[in-house]
Amino acid sequence: MKYLLNLFLVVVSASLLAATVFADDDGFVSIFDGKTLEDWDGNPGFWRVEEGAITGQTTPDNPTKGNTFIIWRGGEIGNFELKLQYRIVGGNSGIQYRSFEVENNKWVVGGYQGDFEAGERYSGILYGERFRGILADRGDKTVIGDDHKPKVVGSVGESKEIQSKIKKEDWNDYHITAQGFNFTHRINGVVTCECADEDAEMRRKSGILALQLHAGPPMKVQFRNIRLKQVRGDAAATGRDRKKKVVFVAGTRSHGYGSHEHYAGCVLLAKSLQQGMPDFEVEVVKDGWPEDADVFEGADAIVMYADGGERHPVIPHLATMDKMTARGVGVVCIHYGVEVPRGEPGDHFLKWIGGYFEMHWSVNPHWTAKFDEFPDHAITRGVKPFEINDEWYYHMRFREEMEGVTPILTDLPGPRTLVRPDGTHSGNPHVRAAIQQRKEPQHVAWAALRPDGGRGFGFTGGHNHWNWGDPNFRKLVLNAIVWCAKGEVPNSGVGDSPVTLEKLEDNQDYDPPENFNRDSIRERLRLAPSNNGAAAASRKTSDSEPSERLTQKAEAGGDIGSRDPAEAVSQLDVHAGLKAKLFAAEPMIHSVSNIDIDHRGRVWVCDVVNYRRFRNEDHPGCKEGDRILILEDTNGDGRADRWKVFYQGSDIDSAHGVCVLPTPDGRGTKTIVSAGANVFVLTDQDGDDRADKKDLLFTGIGGVQHDHGIHAFVFGPDGKLYFNFGNMAGQIRDKHGNPITDTAGNVVQANRQPYQEGMVFRCNLDGSEFETLGWNFRNNWMVTVDSFGTLWQSDNDDDGTRGARINYVMEFGNYGY
Repeated sequence: MKYLLNLFLVVVSASLLAATVFADDDGFVSIFDGKTLEDWDGNPGFWRVEEGAITGQTTPDNPTKGNTFIIWRGGEIGNFELKLQYRIVGGNSGIQYRSFEVENNKWVVGGYQGDFEAGERYSGILYGERFRGILADRGDKTVIGDDHKPKVVGSVGESKEIQSKIKKEDWNDYHITAQGFNFTHRINGVVTCECADEDAEMRRKSGILALQLHAGPPMKVQFRNIRLKQVRGDAAATGRDRKKKVVFVAGTRSHGYGSHEHYAGCVLLAKSLQQGMPDFEVEVVKDGWPEDADVFEGADAIVMYADGGERHPVIPHLATMDKMTARGVGVVCIHYGVEVPRGEPGDHFLKWIGGYFEMHWSVNPHWTAKFDEFPDHAITRGVKPFEINDEWYYHMRFREEMEGVTPILTDLPGPRTLVRPDGTHSGNPHVRAAIQQRKEPQHVAWAALRPDGGRGFGFTGGHNHWNWGDPNFRKLVLNAIVWCAKGEVPNSGVGDSPVTLEKLEDNQDYDPPENFNRDSIRERLRLAPSNNGAAAASRKTSDSEPSERLTQKAEAGGDIGSRDPAEAVSQLDVHAGLKAKLFAAEPMIHSVSNIDIDHRGRVWVCDVVNYRRFRNEDHPGCKEGDRILILEDTNGDGRADRWKVFYQGSDIDSAHGVCVLPTPDGRGTKTIVSAGANVFVLTDQDGDDRADKKDLLFTGIGGVQHDHGIHAFVFGPDGKLYFNFGNMAGQIRDKHGNPITDTAGNVVQANRQPYQEGMVFRCNLDGSEFETLGWNFRNNWMVTVDSFGTLWQSDNDDDGTRGARINYVMEFGNYGY
């Protein structure tokens, strides 16, 4: 019986041990069988399986002329964890991830690399193979900015101490984690480096996995127990970030109508954020800190717009906020929300956001600040110079030597800002010396990096609620919220619709005074007109003729707003030499964004119902995705009587362009679809009017779910493709995700070097010989090419003038938007 009991205990212990090991590796999949190179692709002259390990070796008689790689062909990886063991004798090697194959160079790879070697210098670093060089040295915690250079923001350990844990010519465990754009390397359980890649132009969301054999002296490297755990459906794997969550903490009512409107301001910013960044979730908490702290669950950033000082809503909850920031939660403080007492609250603010308003040091005058220049930072993307009056606090208390702090808005206040006598908020010897003697420009908005990788932002404007109507004032804060949440700020900044005075008046805590002058605010801020009928009726039209025509139609009994197909043609203004007939209507089609006509005379339609669902949440949309339809008139009566679905999927949601070309044999079609961040080529090879194959032509385009993004392609008389995108697109990359350098030698990106805003392009059918033909448009649609090779397009250049323009596109022209 004793024997049986002991045996039972041994079996139970072994079972528990096995269960523990399995749990630790849950979700990991072996991608190397230990016997063959199945799913691995490398030069067989250098790679083989030996002793259950992938083995790469060079010898004096068999050197490699350059670095060569063995590539895993199991698919691209995005967010993942990779665990393997390596052993190296001589030379250098590495583990490539989110990488790319170098064109016209077989088995040559570039991208992120977990480096290691037989020596003592490089093991554990993050190296960019053909990709910006060293990105994080051993022992360092870095952030890579838009200048493509890493900046050391902290330490994970001492380099020599980490190296001492690595075994020479023996097996070591390498563990790489890639989550979003944050990367961590570990060797033998020790963190060797950490990196956050904020370089929006160069960083990679996904790519291939490969192992390196380095050129140089003879060497031998082996890899075994290669296990991968991918996070499906995340940002890097699919190009879609998980939804970021931002919680707005709006303070109690305060100063009166139009000032310190914390709740109204938070609601307006929250709606604008969701409009410009549909993958963001928002929650607005009214009247200070929430009673139920569960609202912060899963938050990526917290925005505090409230009265400060001793009444700041966070002061009783410093420990709670500190725990959240330790998890990486970003913090944004607006206006009075940047003021807390000196001491423990102030020390927390220095840690969280890099600075704060300190009584008897900082001041709070009303003055007009002018911002002409901005740093190269994600927060300033798309922000244009602006000048605005507000209660701009200045002379903030910042971290020593501005460590980790980047000034965002800076100006030199005038002498009138210090005319008040000295007081807690009005003046002091320190600020007088800074302004009157040293003439030091003052920072009224700033960004801060925390040693733990978290982010903060302080913004001293926001006293005047009406200032949220200024697009640059608003965009800067929206960009900052996205940045603090570790989201990707679009190249043109967070876009939203122009704000009307009516939107600004919504949700305010007080009723307007009897003498409230709406016209003066509209004029001062050049606010967009209201969409309601009363406001529209009160505005004068700059073109009376169309208005008269519409009035005449209405008086004649035509329903200008009718959606009845029978009324559709009667509501058109048709030139005397043309005739309009109804070709198709609901329910055959629902919402047309673009059409093309194929070589058989059929009409192809982008039927889009999933555009900006966040603006119309009650609309059911279509969970199967938007559609490319083929409409056909089979009896010659000028009306479609047959339709079919060529392609449907969420990958083409909000498609804004379709271009149909016949296959060489005339049986099938190649259809170019412009949709969101991508341009796809959908091929029907057998002529059954169904897409058999989907290939990526271009990717990395901004303006997803925005009509200022990528537009339709057209086939020119020279056999080339012509197309354009609007000012939210920002850039375009090749099918591998690499930046495109055009035939003029410029990277195609809206960074004013030299290109900016909307652009027009020409390329071959395979995307090669890429040319930038014109730029600096606003929202240019449907470029076309006439029989002389001249380019024409429409540019919805409505930047407040409520006008548009037809462009003759002169090649290499800057069109001045």
